[in-house]
Amino acid sequence: MKKKLRLSLALAMTVAMLLTTVVSAASYDTANDPIVVYSGLVKWAEETFRPTVNEKINSTVAPLQTALTDTQAKLAAAEQTIADLEQKIADLSAKLDSAGTSSASSSGYTVIFLTGGTQLLATSVCSIILRAGTAEVISPFAGQGVTDITAGAELTAGTPLTANHEIIVPRGNDGRGIRITSSSGAYILVQGGYTLVEPQS
Repeated sequence: MKKKLRLSLALAMTVAMLLTTVVSAASYDTANDPIVVYSGLVKWAEETFRPTVNEKINSTVAPLQTALTDTQAKLAAAEQTIADLEQKIADLSAKLDSAGTSSASSSGYTVIFLTGGTQLLATSVCSIILRAGTAEVISPFAGQGVTDITAGAELTAGTPLTANHEIIVPRGNDGRGIRITSSSGAYILVQGGYTLVEPQS
């Protein structure tokens, strides 16, 4: 009797376990399995999402990189152009500074011809004799100019020179000298250092 009871109990337990297994197997859904879902997401990310994102990034960044390279090239060209222009400006400034001027010095009298409007500015003590034509005194100082040693007189700015009178400029590089006023030019004798400034056209 006890054997039959035990056998029946064991059989009932076995049947119950089989039924539980069948029911569990019947209700299992891979869509709800976290491991399966995670594996699917990883596969989708690697095969679909990542290539799509990379393609978007490349299609956006590539034109920007090209534009940046072009901009850098244009900036480099502009900097070179600016440097060239600055050099040209410096060269022109140097030419303008030296345009229309010449310097000379003589230990004895030298005959020179100066065109109308030309200025002779002393760079040292300078002696001038007007031989032909007309000229006037240049001086930046009020009441002080050059000395006519022939007449023993002080000649101030704008005073006409007298032909064959010896004129002394007592100091150089202070803006004193003479300007030729005759349109046909003038001949002068000059001794000492001087700079010639041609009239601006």
